[in-house]
Amino acid sequence: MKKIFLLSLIIAVGLIFLLGCVKKVSEGVSAAEDNKGVAVTDENKIVDTKVEETKKEEVPATTTPNTCVPGWKCISSTMKAYLNEDCTWKSKSTCKLGCANNACIVGSVCTSGFKCMNDNTTGFQNEDCSWDQTVTCDLGCKNGACVKLVNITS
Repeated sequence: MKKIFLLSLIIAVGLIFLLGCVKKVSEGVSAAEDNKGVAVTDENKIVDTKVEETKKEEVPATTTPNTCVPGWKCISSTMKAYLNEDCTWKSKSTCKLGCANNACIVGSVCTSGFKCMNDNTTGFQNEDCSWDQTVTCDLGCKNGACVKLVNITS
């Protein structure tokens, strides 16, 4: 008899606890608000509100998937590539001075050829304005070449 009474007491306490939890949950749902500040009394209204918000964020039907604006794009700080309309890449190229604003950074441009670097040095200036094959001229530099000693005989 004591076992039945004890078991009934445990069940009664458990039911009271569960009813208290259900009451708190239902109070939470009835007090819930959507993001417009309107009280929501039904869980279905919460779902309906979220569905409506999602519909507002959908992409317009006029947009086609996998359509890109074609053109040259920087794909890293030192490389550019051509993006096709179908969103595939082609023609990757390295940018010596780096890539910015979807183009290779261009340094100074010089006319290449043998030139005087200064009064006493000649060399070959590249299109990027760097110098190769520099030579120090003992008698000076003129018109891109070292001045040579001229023997005058009379």
